[in-house]
Amino acid sequence: MIVNLIIAALVLLLFAFQPSVFRQVYGKSVSAFRTVAGRPVTAVACAAALPLLIRLAMLPIFPIPFPRIHDEFSYLLAADTFAHGRLTNPTHPLWEFFETFHVLQNPSYMSKYPPVQGLLMALGQVLFGHPWWGVVISIGLMSGCMCWMLRAWLPPAWALLGSLGVGLQFGVTHYWMNSYWGGAPAAIGGCLLLGSYGRLRRFRPCSRGSVLYGCLLAAGFAILLNSRPWEGMLIALPVALGFCYWLFKDRRSDLAFRLTNVVLPCAAVLLVAAGSMLYYCWRITGNPLELPYTAVHKTYSTVPLFLWQKNTPPPLYHHAVMEKFYTQWEPHYQSVDQLKNWHGWLGVEKTRLRMAKNVLFGDFFLLLSCVALPFLWTKAGTRNLLWILAIFAVGLAVEGWCQIHYFGPVLGVAAVLKLESLRRVSTLKIGGRRGGTALSAAIVLCSAVSLILQIKPETAHGWSLQRAQIQNKLENEAGTQLVIVRYSDDHNPIQEWVYNEADIDDSKVVWAREMSPSQNQKLFQYFRGRHFWLLQPDVSPNPQPIPEGGMTYSSVADSAQSTWK
Repeated sequence: MIVNLIIAALVLLLFAFQPSVFRQVYGKSVSAFRTVAGRPVTAVACAAALPLLIRLAMLPIFPIPFPRIHDEFSYLLAADTFAHGRLTNPTHPLWEFFETFHVLQNPSYMSKYPPVQGLLMALGQVLFGHPWWGVVISIGLMSGCMCWMLRAWLPPAWALLGSLGVGLQFGVTHYWMNSYWGGAPAAIGGCLLLGSYGRLRRFRPCSRGSVLYGCLLAAGFAILLNSRPWEGMLIALPVALGFCYWLFKDRRSDLAFRLTNVVLPCAAVLLVAAGSMLYYCWRITGNPLELPYTAVHKTYSTVPLFLWQKNTPPPLYHHAVMEKFYTQWEPHYQSVDQLKNWHGWLGVEKTRLRMAKNVLFGDFFLLLSCVALPFLWTKAGTRNLLWILAIFAVGLAVEGWCQIHYFGPVLGVAAVLKLESLRRVSTLKIGGRRGGTALSAAIVLCSAVSLILQIKPETAHGWSLQRAQIQNKLENEAGTQLVIVRYSDDHNPIQEWVYNEADIDDSKVVWAREMSPSQNQKLFQYFRGRHFWLLQPDVSPNPQPIPEGGMTYSSVADSAQSTWK
């Protein structure tokens, strides 16, 4: 904050006491920036490349991340499934041993999450050998699409400025880049939707690219529904209404051209996307109208997804750790149990509003750029975006949970509003002088410094690092391995060790839960020929070898000497 205040003071002092020097420096900087921004392909490429180049330069001190959160392992399962050319995997004969969070076991074995994040990670796995490279690709696409979208609403220089800011905020050390949770896919869908809609609003008969914009509008809609379905609908429906209004707002002769060159391509892409979604759901859940997400939720969860739903009775759990998570931990996650009354809901919404402010509108200096937001209501285009943001806020308020990546669909909406507001600020005159120019320059510089100061590498630690080390060690052992995980009664269910690849039987290392002695014998018999290990993560991070056949494996837990090297 002190550094930013010093920078702001220097800029304003330079403007006040050395106006000619300020104009010279400002003019040359803006001229160079406009030169780059004036070339659409170059501008989009620069926006896409900047966060990637910075992140790749940090690889020696900030290596490829390890998964830590339940959701990440689930997305990795989806990526591995797609990378092997399958939509889902058959249920394993001993699936009870492999039950885990956010993964469907019956009628097929697959991640519960929508497919776009998994598809992008699968692309990275196939092309470059690791799913994280798919995350990198998604960040580059997000930043490039952001620049392309902003050009439909703002002058080119402002569009490039905004997309570079988004790339620095979410594309270097943010968890959207350094985890497998996602966030970028929904932002990509939102940018395609808003970029196409913004261009169609300026539509003229025989406009170039009308077919392309119709297809991209539908593609954005499809990506939203296959990355963040509920939040995506909250932005897609208002845009669809605006699209319909644009289509029929007048009865001139170009209506036929709009129908054939925009609506038909859009409808064709949507039909293909809808058919693909129905087929995808049918292959995984056996019901084309049931999402994998809802199938997993009905199987395990007791807490409702939305405020108007009620808690459900707990099902029969096969494992104590899963029962603990779904019946004790999940109901209290993000204070979901407080949403049952008006007072509790208001308390939770205060936290969510702070999260929204931090994600969409940034720190103190970025908030200064938003001082002109109330005046944007008079402009038709930005008034539409304010309505979209308001509808999104209401829709998000009725959900049970909220994370930063839930805001992905409206990242572009917020970017347009911030930049349009900052443009208004830059036109302010103080005493007949363009004081707004100096103020906007100070805000931009301070915001850039804040984003750059946030670029700090993190190091992996804790149980996730231990799990990754064990996985790597066992993969380098001779033969195939099977690790049986035994938790203590007070085990933290967030630290989950049992996750597997798409093809469990052909995996070099298989992770399984401990069950009863008679059931465990089925596991030993099925995987005979493997090397068996017992891991008690709450006692020691070192897995201990189980004697041949596993007949006396329980005695290993009492051994004081570990043979793990």
